[in-house]
Parts: sequence; structure tokens; C-alpha cells
Amino acid sequence: MDLRKFVTPQALLWALVGVLIAVLLVSASTSAAAFSVFNPSWDGSSGVQSTATDSGIETRVALSTEAYTDVSPTETTALIIGPDETYTASELTQIRQFIAAGGTLVVADDFGSGNQILTGIGVETRLDGHLLRDPQNNGPTTAMPTATIVSNASSFTSAETVMLNYATVVTAENATILARSSEFSYLDRNNNNEIDDNESIQSYPVVAQEEIGNGTVIIVSDGSLFINAMLERAENQAFTTDLVGDTEIILLDGTHTTDSDPPLQVALVTLRTHSWVQVTVMLLLGVLGYLSPRLWRQYNRFVSQSGD
Repeated sequence: MDLRKFVTPQALLWALVGVLIAVLLVSASTSAAAFSVFNPSWDGSSGVQSTATDSGIETRVALSTEAYTDVSPTETTALIIGPDETYTASELTQIRQFIAAGGTLVVADDFGSGNQILTGIGVETRLDGHLLRDPQNNGPTTAMPTATIVSNASSFTSAETVMLNYATVVTAENATILARSSEFSYLDRNNNNEIDDNESIQSYPVVAQEEIGNGTVIIVSDGSLFINAMLERAENQAFTTDLVGDTEIILLDGTHTTDSDPPLQVALVTLRTHSWVQVTVMLLLGVLGYLSPRLWRQYNRFVSQSGD
């Protein structure tokens, strides 16, 4: 068979165009930002969305904190994972009102803007900010300690252990502790990977739950617990499944990361959440459908005349 009959310059051109379109679509719909729900790589949190979808839970991505006002608080769990930019006072007010009305908020952070959020929404629990290490109960390194779900949190999750990745700990006075590091862990205050005289070996709280108004705030001292690579460690997947399982809607708040959201995903979220955009798109499609036969006839007439 002579392939030259089938492989023409036009066919090669269209194949190249197809490849370019595919590359552009992938680039426009994914993100390389750590913790981003649009990032399918090891450091993204697309697995959280997949976990919720597999559980039959509706997922929404928040492009702005206005999304907190568009959901039923009592039916929604919102997740803020690894925030690295601060929230404005008006944004924190919207989140605080969501919680007060019965919403559940999960703040998972270690060294980012987690404390700024906790302060702004009126939570007393804080993130310590020093690195947690455990030389006895850990994963590949001492900075990946294994924590144990406490007995009074058995109704919260079926998981017994979770593994952290460069985490800190929480300081909580009026909160319920849900998970603790082992009694061999310590806070490496000078990051030298050694237990110094001013660093005590003890069990530290790493997940806490605090009630605010009619709502609940769950503080996790490590955003990395929810990244795709870490969902495979210990019982992180089970912990995540239980965390999102007792709700109707999961609101994934990625509004405050340093990397911009992929434009195609922004367009899809905007289309889904704004009725006026849906109406506009329908009108444009109707106009295009009306004009396309006429445009096609004009094109064929032009080609025919050019051939003559």
C-alpha cells in the first residue's frame, strides 16, 4: 500500500493543527500551582475533587469568596488548602457568615496564610509555625510523621492514622483534638534535624475542630496531606473521603494562590455559576446556528469562483 496517497500536505497540516489544539486545551485547563484543584500532578489537589465526585458529592470551585454566598451553608463543606496569599477583610466576613450560618470550613495549612484566616473568622486555634519531626513514626523522612486519630474522633473518620509532609502543629485551647503525633515527635525550631535542648519530645495535636456559631472549623496543620501524592500514604485517602463524605456540596476554595487559574477552567466555572453568562452563550450559539449555513454557502461560492 502506497501511504503517499493518504499522507498529503493537507493531511499533515490538519494533523499538526489537531496536535496544537490538544496541547492548547491541556495547557488552558490545567495548572502547575501546588495545592491547586486543577493540578493533576503529584503536588496538586485534584484528587480531593475526584474523591468527592466518586462519593456522589457535588463539587464547586470558588474563583472568589462570593461563592460562599451561593451555597447552602448547612449542606456545604468548604476546603482551603495551602493558601499563600492573605484574604481581605470583606472576604473573611463572607467566610465567617458562611460558618455562622451552619457551614463547615476546613483550613489545611502549615506555613502559609492559615493563621490570618483563622484570626479573621474568629477561631482561637492557631498553627504553631515550626516544623514537626518524628524520628520513630514516619514515612521516608523524619519530616513526614505519622499521626494517630484520637479515640473520640472515631465517629468523625474510619481512618486510624494519617501521614503528614513538612507539617506544623496546632495550638488549641477550646477545640476538640482529632489527631495527634506520636510521643516521639518534636518541633524542630531551628530546622537542623536534631533534637536540641530547647526542643521537647512529646505528642502534639495536628488536627483540631472548633465550633463557631452554628458552624464548624476543622484545622489541619498540613496542606500537603491532601495533595495527590500524599493521598496514597497511610490512611490519608480514607481520612479525606470521610472528611468530604458527610455533606451535599464540596466548595474548593482556590482563590488565594500565587499562580493564576487556567483560563478554560475559569470559563467553565463562570459558565456554570452565572446565569447571565449561560443566557449570553445560548444567544451566541443561536445566532451562530442561524448564520452558519449562509456563511458556508458564501465560503463555497468564494472557493468556486477562485477555482474558475
